[in-house]
Amino acid sequence: MPAIPAHVLTFPPAKTLTYIRVVLPQRIDPGPSHDYPGIRILDSADQLVPYALDAAPKTTSSATATIEDYGSVEKKYTQFTADFGPSGMLRDQITIHSSLPTYFTHVDIFGSDDRRTWTTLATKALFYRISANADAGIDTVSFSPTRYRFLRVRIEQPGKLFPVDSVSSSQNAPPPKERIIAQGAFTTKGTKSTLSLLFAHPYTHISRIYFQTTTPYFSRHTSFTGIGEQSIGQTAQISRFQHGSSTLWVPIDADSGTLTITVDNKSNPPLADLRASVLGPVHWLIFAAHPGDTYRLVDVGSSASSAPQYDFADLLAHQSWTVGAEATLGAASMIDSARIVAQPSLSSTAQRYLLPIVLLIALLAFGAFALSGFRGSKNAS
Repeated sequence: MPAIPAHVLTFPPAKTLTYIRVVLPQRIDPGPSHDYPGIRILDSADQLVPYALDAAPKTTSSATATIEDYGSVEKKYTQFTADFGPSGMLRDQITIHSSLPTYFTHVDIFGSDDRRTWTTLATKALFYRISANADAGIDTVSFSPTRYRFLRVRIEQPGKLFPVDSVSSSQNAPPPKERIIAQGAFTTKGTKSTLSLLFAHPYTHISRIYFQTTTPYFSRHTSFTGIGEQSIGQTAQISRFQHGSSTLWVPIDADSGTLTITVDNKSNPPLADLRASVLGPVHWLIFAAHPGDTYRLVDVGSSASSAPQYDFADLLAHQSWTVGAEATLGAASMIDSARIVAQPSLSSTAQRYLLPIVLLIALLAFGAFALSGFRGSKNAS
């Protein structure tokens, strides 16, 4: 079998047994059942490490911050500092509460203990709410667990300040449910405006699409096609009126390797600066990292084998645990995929007890052999 890349999982060194969260990049093939059958975690000895998909701790903790230095930066961003006090609480999310009914933008988060040196925690995180669709949206940004007292928040908001009512942080909450997997601008030919997108794999799940345009008021019909020009979802209307609700979100809920969006303008002029953002679900895995060990993530491909069957998720469901760090995919090295696929997918319980059992059997066999030799020697005498 061919060589495949193994990505180093980068996270702060673990001093004790630590549960690590890895948000899976969109480029990794989830397979037709979305259970990521090709994913494997290897330790430094190239042994399989059990993991749980989309596992989350049972309990969460939260804290509210004091908002300071609120203002505009370069007329492009709204920026402020959230002071969470000297408690030293571990946090892996920040929630920004705003009275603004509708918004669709991105957020950057930085952390510091002295307000002079800042560490980047999150960049271009999706941040939105659509009140007309009764959509709570995403007002929470996730990052690797940290104890920084100060979090600097930068919200993309050209021209005016973004209203912020309050800010809170939490630990152990799951990552946001969606992320942008593709976006682009439309081109117009005749009466049709189209946008064609190519995804990393054929099982890319499209949950919904958000349209943006500077045209103030409009009403258009849209259609969607995938591989082989097969229809995806249903024809939908996007609209914005001077009075009444707007419709800028279109649910899709389908898998495809490509997507072509067509907006029918009929006799109307094309929508100005028309863009679309395609959203898909976020998935992650949890594994236990031992002090001093290193770990890599490999993807043998969704067609190479079935998904591993670990009992790690059941074990997590029946114990108290917290996310100790969030790992990112680092540099990659090539390894032989045959060596990985050939390894048995033992449960974590089996792996834990198999070696002691084998050693016990070996000791019993050796003892029986030694005793038999002793008795034979005695009888000979």
